[in-house]
Amino acid sequence: MAPRWPKRAPRGAQEGLRCHFGSSLAQALLHHYLHTITVTQLQGVSWTSCACVHPMSKPFVCLILLLGSAVALRLPDQPTDKKNQSNVQQIGSNVGFKNLSQQEVDWFASRALDKTVILTIANIGYKDVLTSWIKRTQDVGMQKKHVSVVCVDNELQAALEQQGHECLLVDPGKDGAVFKGVAFLRHLIAYALNSHGLDVMYTDADALWLQNPLPIMQSIVSEVGGPGIIGSRGNYPTDVGGAWGATLCTGVLLYHGRLPDSFWSALAETQQQINDGHDQHYLNAMLFKSGVEWNMGRLQYEESTNLDHGRVPAFDISVTLLPHNQFPRICSNLHREEVVILHCTSGTGSAASKPFEWDDAFMN
Repeated sequence: MAPRWPKRAPRGAQEGLRCHFGSSLAQALLHHYLHTITVTQLQGVSWTSCACVHPMSKPFVCLILLLGSAVALRLPDQPTDKKNQSNVQQIGSNVGFKNLSQQEVDWFASRALDKTVILTIANIGYKDVLTSWIKRTQDVGMQKKHVSVVCVDNELQAALEQQGHECLLVDPGKDGAVFKGVAFLRHLIAYALNSHGLDVMYTDADALWLQNPLPIMQSIVSEVGGPGIIGSRGNYPTDVGGAWGATLCTGVLLYHGRLPDSFWSALAETQQQINDGHDQHYLNAMLFKSGVEWNMGRLQYEESTNLDHGRVPAFDISVTLLPHNQFPRICSNLHREEVVILHCTSGTGSAASKPFEWDDAFMN
């Protein structure tokens, strides 16, 4: 039988803790004394130690044993969907990706800024572009210790170490030397980190930071509330772009809040179904199928100067598209003072040529 709380429940109870105790007298004692509850981990189970505050005394730590009744408070089990979790992990295994170890998660967490991981992923072919990206993040005030670079080959790791940069070496599995082999890795890593309570701000190494994007991102997160996705605009895949007017570009992407396992499972399933190597295709196709309710009619792409918000009832998450004039993909007739992240499509089709094109993107 579930216990009845006294009129003034302890703060821990109000935060969702379940209380198990054996007498109404213990209830009354809790009601009178117990004001704060702190959580400690004992053998993998979350139990609480009681920090009691009597109105007329100083705080003290107590253990309540009353008439043979022990008072224990236990955190409710976190809702998990083992089927969806297993599905995402299986998709990762199918492409040769092993889930992050706790040590690797801790590496990212130690570098996070306010629980947001600033992430990019590259192979040796992007070395020069990546070096420029790291410098640009520092130029806009991002400290090196808050930037997380994932290297997918030993050559890039060695090259960065020579330049005084640290990266985490992660085996991407099959086809790691080419874009299609690396593209979906960003989402697998984001899933692993997000499941540990971290937000993930990902940008491609060829997405040039001209201003710090975090203040804009944090403002949007505060505005929309709850878990969601924030991304720049693109027009691929063309069928979704034709239906919506614009799509999410996965080159600038923030996963914020704890996204449900059903979202990650649906993304992983879509990757398996399409499997063309384009993660932007997977994400947009999955969202389109799931049903995004946009706050206005047809979206704008190149002409957009405002945020567009949507919701996905199937996952109870928000989706926000950033203004193209601030986060452009079509880099012509731009104003430098407006641009936050410049992520141009390459006229030559090669990311390695982009550093030579950036200076030609602006009107002023």
